[in-house]
Amino acid sequence: MNTAFGKQLKMKYCKIFLFLLLMIMGVSTNAQEVTCEGEQLINVDIVVGNPGIAPPYKPGHILVFRCTDVKLKMHGQRTIECLSNGKWDYPYPKCGDVTCLLNTKKENIKMDRFPDFECPVTPGYNLTFSCNGQGLILKGQREITCQSNGEWSSPFPKCEDKHTEVSEKCGPPPHVNDADTT
Repeated sequence: MNTAFGKQLKMKYCKIFLFLLLMIMGVSTNAQEVTCEGEQLINVDIVVGNPGIAPPYKPGHILVFRCTDVKLKMHGQRTIECLSNGKWDYPYPKCGDVTCLLNTKKENIKMDRFPDFECPVTPGYNLTFSCNGQGLILKGQREITCQSNGEWSSPFPKCEDKHTEVSEKCGPPPHVNDADTT
């Protein structure tokens, strides 16, 4: 075998090996890293980011949020983390006006002071309740107020049949010798 030809063949294999090695390294360095997308902040600031508050957000990156105004209420998680799949574990939070949810699906109950359906129920608004129908009694607070934290001052009351109420709780009177029940 010709030694010059052997050297050429060896060089050719080395070049191919180097070429393949560089290709593999190039693919791994050019491959896109997994990152989580930043989103638009609506009345929200990022106050803490680990490792930082600016993108790129890589898996394990944690962001902590706050509302831009103390009069606003955060809707969503205060802290979120970038997962290994490039998604956040929770959506970005949003901040908006504080309102109370209105539970209008109660049976046999009437809200005497009822807000406009188009307007949210804001803190300080009172609702007064009564029962629709005879033989019903109101169980719970007659009036509740929307508080500054977006919660009602008490749970929504219920209307129950007063005859059912008495029979469920009391039962028949005890038997007492030489006595009458009135």
